[in-house]
Parts: sequence; C-alpha cells; structure tokens
Amino acid sequence: MKENKLKTNHPDTFRLDYKINKKYYSSETGLDVRSWNYDFYKSKGYQDKCEAQRNFLNWLVGFTDGDGCFNVYVNKDLKRVTFTYKISLRDYNIQALYYIKKELKCGRVSLADKNKMCHFRIRKAEHIEKIIIPLFNYICLKTQKNIDFLIFKHCFKLYKNKEDNYIEKIIKYKLSPPLMISRPRQKINKSWLVGFTEAEGSFYITKKSNNPPRLVHGFGITQKHDGPLLKEICLVLGIFTKVRWNNKGFWTIDVTKNSDIKKIKDYYFKCFKGVTSLYYRIWGRSFRDKGKYIKLLTIQRKLRKLRKP
Repeated sequence: MKENKLKTNHPDTFRLDYKINKKYYSSETGLDVRSWNYDFYKSKGYQDKCEAQRNFLNWLVGFTDGDGCFNVYVNKDLKRVTFTYKISLRDYNIQALYYIKKELKCGRVSLADKNKMCHFRIRKAEHIEKIIIPLFNYICLKTQKNIDFLIFKHCFKLYKNKEDNYIEKIIKYKLSPPLMISRPRQKINKSWLVGFTEAEGSFYITKKSNNPPRLVHGFGITQKHDGPLLKEICLVLGIFTKVRWNNKGFWTIDVTKNSDIKKIKDYYFKCFKGVTSLYYRIWGRSFRDKGKYIKLLTIQRKLRKLRKP
C-alpha cells in the first residue's frame, strides 16, 4: 500500500485514518489520535473519504473564524482551569452544531432558552489536546481569532506541564500576552469560504429604486477586524466590489451587481450545511422571478421572517 503524506509546515500534525485499526483508532473520538497526516490509499473509496474529511476540517475552521471562540476560565478560588472551544449560533441553526458533533465525534450541543442561542462545546482536556489544538495548528485561522487560539494553546501547554504556580502563570499570560505576529495565512479554499459564509454571510433581496419600484438580489459578508481578508474573498469569488467600512464599526462586502450575483449564486450551489442552505435555496430560486416586483417582495418578506429572532 502506497502512502503519500500531505506536507505541512507545522510541527504538530493531525492524522485522519479511515482504516479501522484497534491500535490506532479511538472509539471515543472516532479519530486517530496518535499522529496527524493524511494517508491516501489506492482505493477510490478511501480517497473520497479523506477528501470529504479534509473539506469538513477546512469548513469547520472557516465556521470558527466566523462564530467560534477559545476560552480559558480560571475559577474564583484559583484551583481549577477550564479550557473550552465553543461555537454559538441562533437556535434555528442548531442542525449545523449537530453536524459538527457528528463529524468530530465529541463535544456537546446545548440550547439556551433565555436568549434563543445554541452552543457546541468541547471541554474535555483529552479532546482539546488531541483534536482541537492539532487541528488549528494544521489549518490556520485567518481572522483575529488566530491570535486567540495561540493564547489558548500556550495556556493549555502551561496547564499540561503543571509547573509551580502554573495557574498564576496562565492568568498572567491571558491578561498580558506578549506581542504576537499572526502566522502567515494559507490560501483561501472553497471549503473554508463556505464555512465562513455560513457564519458571516447573508443572502437577501433589497430595494434598488422607488420610482419605478425595483427589488434586486444582494449578498453580503461582514468582518469586524480584517478588511484585507474580505478583499481576498472578493478575488476568490471573482467579483469586483469595494470593501467598505460601515458606520456600525465593521468591514463589509455588499454586492447587488447582477453579473457578480450570478457568480456568487453559482459558486455556492449545493455547498451549505446549516440553515444557510435554506436561505440560499429560496434566494437562488427567486432568480427566475427577476423583475417581478410583487413576487420578489413576497420572497423578501419570507426571508426576513425566517431570520427574525
């Protein structure tokens, strides 16, 4: 059996091996936790599974760049430290969190009735060490959250070493981390962009003019800290629009040009995992009603109703 390894610049690698072997396979996580490299087998079935898993990992990193976070919590008596990887969404998008749990085979999904939010959390130290940290070492986050992850990783390293006064060291590092230079960005791929769009993107219908009344299709992505990232996304999508600073305090892509909208429609066809797939289907199918004001107005109201908290 020929083995080809996917090259990586990071010392920590992540192995996803679909050959069920008691020596290497973890029944608890469903992932091989010994090392992190891809094995490509001659069998097309194995290659397809490896490709699907690689696409999922890139999708998850993109989703995390949008709606994920890394948290280090020290309890009040300074005797216990909890590390949490979390993704939070509106409750109507809970299916995306169950999809993540199914693929990672670990973590917990919970629903908060008070604010209509749902959360996916991984807290178990073994899963943090053998899944989360190697994953985000292997595929870099592309937003400010890459810095958050580096702080999270270093604090976890202090926790595992259990040196003298390690909790105080964690608190000090968390409150005053050294100046960090984010790792070089890897090239944006489609799976990452689909995940990021599910978290930060929007498909909508908006009014273009009042006289005569006209509705058009629109697409937008927002990013609080990283305007250049949105420019890269425009290049990947092949659209020619300016990245603008919004008065509300974030960078935004806002596209309504017909030729660009068609490119976006084709790019995201049958890609989404969560509730965004429903928004996209309604939005995409309404292209056949272009120019029909009353019909588009009905669809616009339907989309807004679906997004209403």
